[in-house]
Amino acid sequence: MSTTATTRKFTNEIIEDHGDWLLVDISTPKHPDATMAVDTDVFDAHEGGRIFAFCTEGDKYIYARYANKRRIFLTHRDVIHVPVGMLIDHITHGTMSFIDNRRCNLRLATPSHNSMNQSLNRNNTSGSKGVMWHKENKKWVVGIKVDGKKLHLGCFEDIDDAIKARKQAEERYFGEFAYYGGEK
Repeated sequence: MSTTATTRKFTNEIIEDHGDWLLVDISTPKHPDATMAVDTDVFDAHEGGRIFAFCTEGDKYIYARYANKRRIFLTHRDVIHVPVGMLIDHITHGTMSFIDNRRCNLRLATPSHNSMNQSLNRNNTSGSKGVMWHKENKKWVVGIKVDGKKLHLGCFEDIDDAIKARKQAEERYFGEFAYYGGEK
């Protein structure tokens, strides 16, 4: 009977050094290829604390956490000060193997702004947020949620017109927080 020992890393290997930022290995057994971009000064401030990848069920991308004195922290919260009632928003979303926690990719956001920048829902069939096929009318129905209120943007026979209407509404209502599922 053979057993395979699991190798646990207790330090984060620097994969690439770009001077002011680093690409760091944050892999775990669940995320064996996980990496993180981080500002050099933020990484240096961890002084040997292990940064590791994690995600909750249903997440589409990883986050980076670290443990210090038996408490777990989100690494991106060390990059900029977060006032009460605000969140940190990743401008460019990560993947299941990469997260960008550099200052240039993070911004303060209200909970409302943060929800504007969400990825596509997993059961989305149109490829665009807020664009749904209406079976009875046989048209694409477009909507957007602004300040907790749903706004109807119209019905379209052509999906491209529907997506264009949604993107225009996101630019109008969401501004810099608009997220087009990978496009910026």
